[in-house]
Amino acid sequence: MAVNLFVYPALATREQTADLVSRLAWYLAPYHDAIGNVLLSAPDAAWVLEAKLAPHMDPYITGLIPKIIAKIKVVPEAELAQEIEAGDRKRDVFLLLDVRVEETMPETLKVAKAAYQASSGFYRVDPHRTRQEGSFFLWCGLNKFSDAKAITAENKAKLAEMAMEIGHHKHAYVFGTGPSFSDFVDGHDFGDALCIAANSIIKNKSALTKLKPKIICAADPIYHAGCSSYAGAFRVTLAEALEETGAWFICPLRDSAVYRAYLPAHLLRRMICVPFDAKAPIPVDLTGSFHINPFPNVLTLLLLPLASTFAENIHIVGCDGRRVLDDAFFWSHDKKVQFN
Repeated sequence: MAVNLFVYPALATREQTADLVSRLAWYLAPYHDAIGNVLLSAPDAAWVLEAKLAPHMDPYITGLIPKIIAKIKVVPEAELAQEIEAGDRKRDVFLLLDVRVEETMPETLKVAKAAYQASSGFYRVDPHRTRQEGSFFLWCGLNKFSDAKAITAENKAKLAEMAMEIGHHKHAYVFGTGPSFSDFVDGHDFGDALCIAANSIIKNKSALTKLKPKIICAADPIYHAGCSSYAGAFRVTLAEALEETGAWFICPLRDSAVYRAYLPAHLLRRMICVPFDAKAPIPVDLTGSFHINPFPNVLTLLLLPLASTFAENIHIVGCDGRRVLDDAFFWSHDKKVQFN
């Protein structure tokens, strides 16, 4: 049975409509054939039919928009509420586009929301008031359209293949994108050590040539797997870096579908997606404990578990992104390894 998605409440402007359509086009593209209808409400159906790529979105999404528009059904808001209440609460999906209405919407919708939520079918995707809106789209795809157990088993088998190829190392260097990255790379020789690079380091071609990383990681649901032009530039460069280095690409299982839909097929053979398990011990050997803990930075999330899997001694480079006194602010970066 196809999955229907309900987007509530009604859209208010053409700009909001274009933004929503662009997001739906990106995050739902891997599951197009499994989707029935996307029901939403707008004052004018033309807002949807004529929707173009929203500003600051990945240009790649332009080609995906017609396919998602074909799935969208525009109905009056009262009918949308009725459809949500009548939907299959174990199968379908309720997307809340404006969290401000969550407490004031009709009691019947609140009851429906709780039922959808119990079956992993309710997600807050307000792009202005939900900080992890992009990750919730990704979780929606994994939970409602994917066989996570089967994908996990497939990727665990690929990890065994990667372990055979990489082997065991005396030393591993893990590289973050902090301000000290370039000076350290320029001043050191990494010899036969295993090098593991994080996300936007791929922008620096000369660094990749010197490091020859055997593993490249990316774990951010917004900046790497998301729908923005920033994420789009990252993915273009990622494909180039994987071609040039022959490295393995590691990401969370949550993000696997968008990479599978985007990356060329021959690169997917060297992509491994690892599931989250917040309750399990921190892994020190992924070949035995195939999971990662949902820590809020790529160092503890992926770099250290991977390094400890393949090496005895771990050297940490470029993970000096801000002073403790600046903890309320975003990381600082080495400009040579940062997209702008």
